[in-house]
Amino acid sequence: MTDDLSLALSYCEATAAPDDRIACFDVEASRRGDVVRLSGTVSSHDLRRRAVEVLSQVSDRPVDASGVAVLSRGEERTVSVPCAAVRKAPDSDAERVTSALYGATLGAYDREGDWRRIRTPCGYLGWVEEDILSIPTSIAPVAVLTRPVTAGSGTTLPAGADCAIHGREGGEATVVFRTGREATLPTDSVTVPRADATGADVVTTAESFLGTEYRWGGMSHEGIDCSGLVWIAYRTVGITMPRDADQQRAMGREVDRGALRPGDLLFSPGHVAISRGGSSFVHARGSAGTVVVNDLDPDEEGYLADLDEGFERATRVL
Repeated sequence: MTDDLSLALSYCEATAAPDDRIACFDVEASRRGDVVRLSGTVSSHDLRRRAVEVLSQVSDRPVDASGVAVLSRGEERTVSVPCAAVRKAPDSDAERVTSALYGATLGAYDREGDWRRIRTPCGYLGWVEEDILSIPTSIAPVAVLTRPVTAGSGTTLPAGADCAIHGREGGEATVVFRTGREATLPTDSVTVPRADATGADVVTTAESFLGTEYRWGGMSHEGIDCSGLVWIAYRTVGITMPRDADQQRAMGREVDRGALRPGDLLFSPGHVAISRGGSSFVHARGSAGTVVVNDLDPDEEGYLADLDEGFERATRVL
């Protein structure tokens, strides 16, 4: 690729699709005969149009974008395993960018070998092995699992999974997932998020993960990262958060560090934690390798100097 075309495409990506977690801009250009031909994949028709516009400004030849595939017409799929690793590339050794929970609604796009590019409910693009996908059943998933539960053949379904409640009797609820699977579960393991949910409810879910292994891109009791813990904790009270800490910090309103309530979010560079009220907080800490409780107060047990000294802001979502 010649420098002027390469620079034009780099400029287009940097200005129109700067976040590759939620946008795909994989485009190449070459001069062939009297035209500039584009090839690759983008996540919207607008990105393809922008690429043509930018290259038209640096080339005196017509730009042919017929070789650029657009992901905007996806198929609806769901996840048939408890928690699927979503990879940055179609390779089991590629970075896990996030996870997709059992029964989640996904957009499914192009294939590469045994892999399918998908978009998760939080807007992330990534790759999963296609055999874990299935065509979803039409249900109204107004409920969510609040803790891992064992259903049917011994499969453990994760906290945060969506479902519909089809009946309650005694201490049990009959639920249906988008996979079409029906299960009878303890009533206290499934809830319909309430309008009066509180930050204390968020903390209760977060604390159920204490001792869970830290895993980059994880979102279940098998392994979870700091922003995944926030996502799940808020999902169980009916609030869908962005996936990563840098996105989550834009949610809610900023509050004073000296007036923290349960459920408030605490941000330091590249990290997010959930306040338990006062100076105590729960978080998935990479250096500890697990979900733990720490404190901002130097006089308290569990004081964590790096979060105290690196504290940037606190926000309140509820």
